[in-house]
Amino acid sequence: MLNQVHKTVTGVGFTNLAKESCDVVLTCVLCAEKATKENYTVRNVEGFTVTSAWKTLARRTKPNMKLPAKKLKNAMKTMGDRINRDGGDSEGHHVNIEEVYTMTKSKLARQATDWVCELALNLSILYGCVKCNLYPLQSSHWWRCNAAINSQDGTVSGGHWRCAGCLARYSGGDGSTKRTLAIGDEREYNYFYIGSTTPLVEAKIRFLQMCQIVTELDGMQVTKEALLECIRKLNERTERRLSLFKEVVMMRAKDPAEMNVKIFCSDSRLYLKDPGEEFKALDLLRETIEELSEEDQNSELDFASGLTNWQEKHPKEPSLRKEFRGLKVES
Repeated sequence: MLNQVHKTVTGVGFTNLAKESCDVVLTCVLCAEKATKENYTVRNVEGFTVTSAWKTLARRTKPNMKLPAKKLKNAMKTMGDRINRDGGDSEGHHVNIEEVYTMTKSKLARQATDWVCELALNLSILYGCVKCNLYPLQSSHWWRCNAAINSQDGTVSGGHWRCAGCLARYSGGDGSTKRTLAIGDEREYNYFYIGSTTPLVEAKIRFLQMCQIVTELDGMQVTKEALLECIRKLNERTERRLSLFKEVVMMRAKDPAEMNVKIFCSDSRLYLKDPGEEFKALDLLRETIEELSEEDQNSELDFASGLTNWQEKHPKEPSLRKEFRGLKVES
């Protein structure tokens, strides 16, 4: 039961919890209790067990998890282990790439991808607040404010987004780079900021989101109602998986009226409706999260694309790059 604590850091990569000028040393749980005056053990007939707080500290300061490349490699291995443990991708299906292409021709479907958090088995992309570092587990758990709806075609225009936790206005610049990839399951998981992205990387994200929609619709006609139900089901599935992560907190949505703005909610499957609604979010304020390089972005997304098994449905296409370029459509 060993862990690292704030004391002496001399090697590269030991900067997760410690400050740049701090040092880190290895310590046992009993010594840590004496030094910090905290309780990290629970006595039982066999001796003791460690608390979840200690397990969290151990995970945050694990030395071989500090370098982004090592963390990403481990995260990808975790996804593979999960598939092998379950005897195959029990939560997914083979995806026909031609169906995905057909779906990209639908403006409604392209718009719907913005609400899809699930990219592949054990891989989600979440939007969060750069001010309070809350990341709602469902894409619908944000405030849309001061928007308007077109009475003729039902399209929504204008307005802006606000965090339901602190009411800060969402910024597309910083907010986009701080989108977080949550990789793994409750046994082992990692977080990464997606960082600045190229059009190709965004196309790969769109491809994976569209694959989820195609799978969930399962041949149904592409209508607004069908897509809204698809978004609801995918959001609920993402929340069920991520709810087991230790950083999850339960929140109550604050009232946007405090910021002198009006709530807009055309459908509760897309936006929050009433102040005081409860929602779950990842609280990543205390987490040190690495930002992926372009190479790492492509590695992770290509790996996730392989989990869809779509390549064997389209065996004559030699170039992944050409496939993803075909998905770069305007919303």
